[in-house]
Amino acid sequence: MSPFAAGEFHSASAVRFRVAVRNGILTRERAVLPWRRAARRFLSGAWPALFFILLSSYSPALSAATSLPDQSALAAGGEPAKFLLNDVYAGLSGVKRGEVRKLRVVETTARASGAPQGGPWWKQSFLVSWQGADNVKNFLGVVPVEADGSVCFEAPPGRALSFQALDKDGRLIRAMRTTVSAAPGVTRSCHGCHARDYSAPPAPLAAQKPPAQIKPESWGRGGIDYPTMIQPILDAYCVKCHGGEDGIAAGLDYSGGWTWAFNISYETMLKNSLTGFLNGENSASAASESLSARKQGSAVAPLAEQLASGHHGRLRELPQSSLDLLLAWMDGNCGYHGNWDYSEHATCDAILPLRDKLLTAMDQAGCLRCHQKEIGSDWINLAAPEYSRLLRAPLAKDPRGLALSWCRDRPARRVRWPLITMKQQAPDVLKPARVLAPKLEGPIVRPFPDTEAPGYRSLLAIIQQGREEALQKPRVDMPGAVIIHGQGRPIPPLPAVQPGSNPHPGSPPLRAEGPTGK
Repeated sequence: MSPFAAGEFHSASAVRFRVAVRNGILTRERAVLPWRRAARRFLSGAWPALFFILLSSYSPALSAATSLPDQSALAAGGEPAKFLLNDVYAGLSGVKRGEVRKLRVVETTARASGAPQGGPWWKQSFLVSWQGADNVKNFLGVVPVEADGSVCFEAPPGRALSFQALDKDGRLIRAMRTTVSAAPGVTRSCHGCHARDYSAPPAPLAAQKPPAQIKPESWGRGGIDYPTMIQPILDAYCVKCHGGEDGIAAGLDYSGGWTWAFNISYETMLKNSLTGFLNGENSASAASESLSARKQGSAVAPLAEQLASGHHGRLRELPQSSLDLLLAWMDGNCGYHGNWDYSEHATCDAILPLRDKLLTAMDQAGCLRCHQKEIGSDWINLAAPEYSRLLRAPLAKDPRGLALSWCRDRPARRVRWPLITMKQQAPDVLKPARVLAPKLEGPIVRPFPDTEAPGYRSLLAIIQQGREEALQKPRVDMPGAVIIHGQGRPIPPLPAVQPGSNPHPGSPPLRAEGPTGK
């Protein structure tokens, strides 16, 4: 009997089995463990002996036993790694040659610093996004794609990297949703993008010249932080019509009012499926499937279409760098926090108690005669209380032009999105959603003739008090936050291994057991 513990699994097909090392032989056996104990241990004791095992939830198997590669020739830590892609079009069904112009290189970082108390949030120990990713992405830049579809470039070693194929406009064609890394001085290569052709390709053009260097995009490189990088673009070019002085066009509010976990514009983008977002929640099994070309991100985002078309001439002054930054943010799957910095408070808890207070004031003002007893997720603007939809919709006149006069003498639509907390999952590109614009039909009613109306003053006072309470415990993206600077975890280069050495002395040799047991 081997001294190493058995690795226990539970398959998705409800067949219990275990993988064990017995007398140096990997075996698969029926397991008799209860459901809750299945998969509790993952080769905890056997891992040193099992150098590399390919596992699936249906059929675990041992990859062919082999000795460790000789790394003694690896250069010292600073030498870059190299990546060679023979033909990006191999596996890209439906994409014509010449369409892929650049390859974006993105690093998935890991946190080496602390986190606020109170988590997890949407199963994230550090709140990064509305279930789009649980790690911060570092956009390293782009490299050119040769005429034959080949790419060769240098990249930092020891990083978890993924690649995105971009068209001439910088929009996503297809994204790699796993990661790969390489040791210093090592070249890693692949034939194509999910290619199934394993024949030897001709010498690619990219391999006949020095490897390309990763170049910054027009907006730069690094993490994309929504509150400090994306919101300012919306404030400058979108908010005037969408949440600002000129109204809330199409019911889409792109202002930066703080919500419980994010802000109004971020939630507006995702809950209206405007960005090609892909929900990564564990139960969203479709998100784990291999998607074909142009199925996510800026490739299918309605927002990207608006940007590309110029939005009927309204975006003539939008700089190319801002456009490219918005596209990159969408293609990074819409993170909110773009670095590991944090404050003591991860969420704006002060907004949640406002619900009952506001509903009481609405009832007193007669609002619940038409409205259900609920507060919409974008009705409260704690950053600028007077711009709250809850105040503007029933307001008939305002010297600043904030009145919307949306109220009609009929039952209002039911609230599709109440204040967003962990109870709600964002819709995504596979299951899109759209919040309907206000239905401005029927006799007009004016609950608040002006800003001196008692109902208006009562609601405004509640929201202003909520703002004051929120600023006493600010999130990292709010004024007055004491920022604790976080940092990512660097992956050091692998140490050199002398030829013939065994990193796990005493481990039994492995050999795969065939059908006959020989």
